[in-house]
Amino acid sequence: MYRKIIWPLLLLASMSLMVVFIIGFVSSITVSNGNRMDTTSVIESTSMDTTQGDNNSNKDDEVDVDNPSILILGDSIGFGIGDDPNQGIGRRYAALLDPEGIKDIQITNLSIPGSKVSELFELVKQPENVAALSEATLIILSIGGNDLNNIDDLDVLSLEIDYKETLEQYMEALQGIVNSIRALNNRAQLAIVGLYDPYAENDSNKTSLLLQWNYETQRIAASDLRMIYIPTYELFQYNLSTYLAADQFHPSSVGYQAIAESLYRILHGVKKQL
Repeated sequence: MYRKIIWPLLLLASMSLMVVFIIGFVSSITVSNGNRMDTTSVIESTSMDTTQGDNNSNKDDEVDVDNPSILILGDSIGFGIGDDPNQGIGRRYAALLDPEGIKDIQITNLSIPGSKVSELFELVKQPENVAALSEATLIILSIGGNDLNNIDDLDVLSLEIDYKETLEQYMEALQGIVNSIRALNNRAQLAIVGLYDPYAENDSNKTSLLLQWNYETQRIAASDLRMIYIPTYELFQYNLSTYLAADQFHPSSVGYQAIAESLYRILHGVKKQL
């Protein structure tokens, strides 16, 4: 009789222990999965925070084109010959940004009429210009017209030989100018003004060479992520009577305004309503 009683009790105890074991095992799996989910959430959260940090860092590197410090470098067009006094591309662009004149937009013009690309290359390397180059947020370049205009065109052979040599020197010096600027300032927006043909109505034999010149300038501009090319050939081609000054070579006030508006549209992607 004792055995009849003890065996059922042992069986009942064994079943109870088994139930407790199963419940504990299931609980441990639940806890383990919960920990894994928490860890994954932490990893995802950390990853998102890191990405946000990178985005903020990129924003810090962006140039504020709406409130720039403008530097103009180059030749007589950069200087503003043919325009109203104290105007030029830089001031006209600033006026498009700030029609009411309430912003503090700094404008520095280091352009020298008659400059060639080799002379501009020397200018950007001079110690006294380091501060202006380093602090500018928008640098406008106008160069190359004097180099092209002084090519020997007495005959076809001389023109071809001199043009090829001059273009090579121009491209090398222009790339050197960009590199020198970038060594001091890798955040600035660069803009280079293309060449127009003031003699287009006279069927100048330099027109095709000018277009090739502009193409090579565009290639150099395209090699820098923060450098744009401002086309002027198309702007001036059918508007020489109004876009050229009295000297029939430099832009008039209307011509300079057209260049400034083109710069504005390229940088801002919209047409300025005046």
